[in-house]
Amino acid sequence: MAPGNEKYVLINFFIGTLEKAFSAYSKEYKNCIKKFSDEPVHDIRVSMRRFISLLKLINSFFPNEYILQLKDILKNRLKSLSSLRDTQVHIEKMKTAIHEFPVLYTFYNNLMKTELELIERLKSELSDFNIKELEGLVLFIKMELKKTIKETEISVNDILKTAKQSFMRVLDLYEEANINDLSTVHEVRLAFKKYRYLMELIQPLSPDVKFNFAGMKDFQNILGKIQDNAALLNNLTIFIESQVEIPAEAYEAAISEIKINQMNLYLEEFFAFKDKLLTLWDDINFHYDNVKPKSPV
Repeated sequence: MAPGNEKYVLINFFIGTLEKAFSAYSKEYKNCIKKFSDEPVHDIRVSMRRFISLLKLINSFFPNEYILQLKDILKNRLKSLSSLRDTQVHIEKMKTAIHEFPVLYTFYNNLMKTELELIERLKSELSDFNIKELEGLVLFIKMELKKTIKETEISVNDILKTAKQSFMRVLDLYEEANINDLSTVHEVRLAFKKYRYLMELIQPLSPDVKFNFAGMKDFQNILGKIQDNAALLNNLTIFIESQVEIPAEAYEAAISEIKINQMNLYLEEFFAFKDKLLTLWDDINFHYDNVKPKSPV
């Protein structure tokens, strides 16, 4: 591909992907304002994660202050919505668990109260949020991109190398994962989430390649179960330590059951996924020089 044509491809790719990401976020933001319920909240969180992933990719090649400003705004908003999502996931688990462990009813009631408080606060925050500020930052980023891409030697090949490096990072962390240290599994989850969103972003650069997105979704679902279970255990422990009505030992059987589920159901799936994990990248589909390891996006 001639250098001039490649720059044209990159400008169209980044500008088009940026506009698409902002449009998707704006649509889900409006849906949340109209109806603040589970599905709209889930959809806006997904749109924000994809938007943030794109901004990280752009900033790794063409850094500027507008990208950092926009990324920080989205990350802060996502953090609040993630707290609500975790609380709602815990509530669903407790609806079943309280029948086997009635002692968890106090925790369940606390979660219900927290959910209502979060919903009221987030509704207010969303209503007060100025989406025009984001639109202005997107405009400035587009202007900077058009100028910067023309002045640099970044190629499509470089974007593909970044995806390869991101996958290598996942493999390295997976090999280091320890069943007795959930923080190592959490590192895999964070790296893989970045990789999956990155692959979704670069697909337009390789329109004839069929990426294994179904396999990526399967692995991310396993990682999500582990994270949800770990978060539940952590929040339950905090709740037990913060209340004095019920002795801590009364919760031991429930906590033991949660840990057993973590070990027998979720971690077993995680460590059995190795062969499938290797199918989530195929060198045959890509053309790039030898990749030297470096920090992932």
